[in-house]
Amino acid sequence: WRGGLTGRASGSSFSSTSCWSTSSGGASAGLAPGTADRTNFDGNATGDCTLDSTTAGSITTTSGYTGTITQSGQNVSLANDVSIGGGTFVGHAGQTISTNQSGSYNGGIVVSGGVFNGNGAALAVKGLYVSGGTFTAGAGNFSTNNGGTSIVSGGTATFGSGTVSFAGLVTL
Repeated sequence: WRGGLTGRASGSSFSSTSCWSTSSGGASAGLAPGTADRTNFDGNATGDCTLDSTTAGSITTTSGYTGTITQSGQNVSLANDVSIGGGTFVGHAGQTISTNQSGSYNGGIVVSGGVFNGNGAALAVKGLYVSGGTFTAGAGNFSTNNGGTSIVSGGTATFGSGTVSFAGLVTL
């Protein structure tokens, strides 16, 4: 992610071709991430991002990322994890964030730092792993699928008024 760098405004769209590079801090690749691409938000560009794309391979933030990724008004389907190590991820009420792009749940929500706030989005993933930072499901439904494992070993995990369903091993 190159958002926030010179010529790349903070708050740029996820689909902006000038905001992505194939290396950390590198030149623009001229392409937005595709359905199999693993996206990385690190300390080399800390600008906010508007998640206006419906698919990606995965979304990862590292401890050096201090910006906010905000889901727009569409469902998001990932092939793998949403992994939050820094910064903030904010879902969109009434929309869905899922890890079943291939038709089978393959990824989870992993929070080791930073903040994941479902903000009323429905969350459908394979597992939930919280070892640091803050996970808040919000008012949307939360479900794990395909017998995924869910572990909360540190940080904070809060579920809101939506239905919460775990399918598989849960360790708190």
